[in-house]
Amino acid sequence: MTYRTFLALPLAEAFQHEISNFLYRLRKKNGGIKWVLPEQVHITLHFFGPTTGDQILEIKKRMQSVASTYHPLRLALSEMGFFPDASRPRVIWIGMTGDTARLIEIQSSIEKDLAAAGFEIEDRRFRPHATLGRVRPHQGRPPIRGENFKDVFFVPTSLKTIDRIVLFQSILSSSGSRYEVLETFPFSGLASSSS
Repeated sequence: MTYRTFLALPLAEAFQHEISNFLYRLRKKNGGIKWVLPEQVHITLHFFGPTTGDQILEIKKRMQSVASTYHPLRLALSEMGFFPDASRPRVIWIGMTGDTARLIEIQSSIEKDLAAAGFEIEDRRFRPHATLGRVRPHQGRPPIRGENFKDVFFVPTSLKTIDRIVLFQSILSSSGSRYEVLETFPFSGLASSSS
């Protein structure tokens, strides 16, 4: 049996109010987009896809070690962006400010550790962001452009603490993906370095 899994930083708890309000305003203005549920918004650190029980045990062991090395992060939500670009967006996302250099370091450490264990690693630069929505094929509708969002402003948030990595299982259904927590890995570097 395999499980569809990924590692992520959960954002909903820290930014529930801001994310919910922004997604509400986006939904009112823009059809043709599959929006993420506010409680599921996260920063993906590594997507595994189908994962066996033995692989999950290996992931848990390695992530406990990685998380224990780092202090909690202080992050803020900054501005909205688009992949691949605003002229033909397929993904709408929210960017980060704050401890982004350390976040990139953590993600790189995770990838190196997973590669050493034989996991497949994407050859793509990590850009800290959280997906808010995915543009559906525009059958019979005008295509979505970045300019569709020009009057939906996002006010950057204050810095908030993100204190854990989570291993999620993604469960697919006719109504979309549902994420279930398989394991939580607290950042405990702060505790171990305090005097």
